[in-house]
Amino acid sequence: MIKEKKLILGSSTIQINNKIMELFDQTGANWSYHEDSYLEDLRNSLWEQTPDMVIINDHLLIRERMNSLQRDQAFYKFITEELEGVVVVLLLTGSTDKSRLVERLIQDGFYHIIPVAQVERILDLPKSEEEVNLLLEGEKEMPEESLAEEVERPPEEEASVEKKSLVGELITTEKDPDEQEAPQPVQQQNELRPFPKSDPNYPIGQNDFTRSLVSVFWSPIGNVGVSTIMKAIAFRLAQAGRKVLIVELDVEYPKMARTTGLTHQDKDIFQAVRSILNKQPGLAQNVVNNEIAIEGLPHTYREVKKHLKLLPNNLYLLSANAELKHHGHIYFNEDDDLIERLFYEAKQEGFQHILVDVPSSPNDLLTNIPLLFADERFAVVDDSFSTNGLYFSAIEALKDLQDEKTFDLIINKTREFHTEEDIAEFYQREPVLSIPYRDEVVLEQINLRWDVDIDIMAAVDQFNERYGIQLKNEGQKKKRFFGKKSS
Repeated sequence: MIKEKKLILGSSTIQINNKIMELFDQTGANWSYHEDSYLEDLRNSLWEQTPDMVIINDHLLIRERMNSLQRDQAFYKFITEELEGVVVVLLLTGSTDKSRLVERLIQDGFYHIIPVAQVERILDLPKSEEEVNLLLEGEKEMPEESLAEEVERPPEEEASVEKKSLVGELITTEKDPDEQEAPQPVQQQNELRPFPKSDPNYPIGQNDFTRSLVSVFWSPIGNVGVSTIMKAIAFRLAQAGRKVLIVELDVEYPKMARTTGLTHQDKDIFQAVRSILNKQPGLAQNVVNNEIAIEGLPHTYREVKKHLKLLPNNLYLLSANAELKHHGHIYFNEDDDLIERLFYEAKQEGFQHILVDVPSSPNDLLTNIPLLFADERFAVVDDSFSTNGLYFSAIEALKDLQDEKTFDLIINKTREFHTEEDIAEFYQREPVLSIPYRDEVVLEQINLRWDVDIDIMAAVDQFNERYGIQLKNEGQKKKRFFGKKSS
């Protein structure tokens, strides 16, 4: 079994992080990844973990207000004094001109400096000042073999070229000695690969866990707890290390931003939609995680910030913001590819789980088109059975879209006197998740809680096993919330 190696990425740029993870995955080594968006968080991670490698983006955020000189000094001290014994790489995302920081690091014999346009060189780090200079002086069109000759590395004598990888193992690739490979263009930030209109199932390169999955949550009637269930599932997935995005398409009655605190006055789903309809990238600039939300909050919102800091920073929300106003509607034509592009961008950004809340009306384009392009679809009802008639009517209306059997059933607010068999018979299917009734859930949501109740979260943990996530306490009995326990 290959020993696991740990890479910490000090960067808030999703596209760059995904590219780096993709490169390391291609080495065949067993790498695990951790991402930090702030220098302070990166420092804390080093106390908690022992990484084999740390990659630092020169645009890494620092919470303390600093001028450019102070930033350079902070980075220099961190790299030279706090990362002893770890392979460190400085990734330059700005100008390739030598900065004070770069010059000082080179003087100290630190040569692991890579411009983002040549991020592939992370697997073949520069080992001298000459190599760094070549990279920074714009030799970007020169093949890597030519760069090696310029700095007088020993030429390879065999067609089979061996490179020393960062994992401490040899990577062997077969090459024709007379053939030079053209350098591969690097995807720039905010640039998407061509949109494959012909195929609705857009595969993406694998990250460290699994392929991207779009899960649509729909209810035939409002206020049955769809957002509560989605938040609990998303929270547990993010805690397990998955990169998660919640998309609230039910913009007529938005509640996610207000009940999570994941909101920013300059970012919302309407701006994302406008960009996408204009064939421009719009998702990455408008998703909000806890760090982005904290940045946009006044300093007096101490209690909200305290709750936000408890959230994983790999949990994002795309919705209307929390302003108490009429947000309007998302208008688009049936022949527009808005939803396809939205899901495509989310997958391109590396989100492994995309949880989508859609309106109740089966005739709304924001309902039936996401259902069409989803990987899995959940119908959420409560156990009062008042939603039964509406459920079957809506399913009938959706029949032209797809076979109603493709829906999985989720029952919310179950009580002990209802049996699993009763509910399964009533809705003509067995639920994949049943959430117990708790009076205190509403109050917990007002307090921005995601893990609202121990029994609810236990049911969610059991549900998330479908995604390969195991319960933390394997010996604990799993409850079934129909008045029974599994043996």
